[in-house]
Amino acid sequence: MEFGVTIYEKYDYLGGLLIHGIPEFRLPKEIVEKTVSKILQLGIEVKYQQELGKNIFLEDLEKQYDAILLSMGANCSCQMGVQGEELQGVFRWK
Repeated sequence: MEFGVTIYEKYDYLGGLLIHGIPEFRLPKEIVEKTVSKILQLGIEVKYQQELGKNIFLEDLEKQYDAILLSMGANCSCQMGVQGEELQGVFRWK
């Protein structure tokens, strides 16, 4: 049995925390982009700039799909409240 997969992505690219949360010297963006490309070659459809509760709604998805998996990324970072967190080289995604 085969299933079609559609990803609804908030931004106009895939990669999320791998792109913004990990410094380039630890994980080059090129590796993330190649990995995402290989995954998409499996036939996954992506609808970009879609945000649940703003321009797509669970009720509409329920009418369109047999199954839905909600998987939110780590899209909101918070300040730690420690001295030096604002210094250059301290990474925090806003």
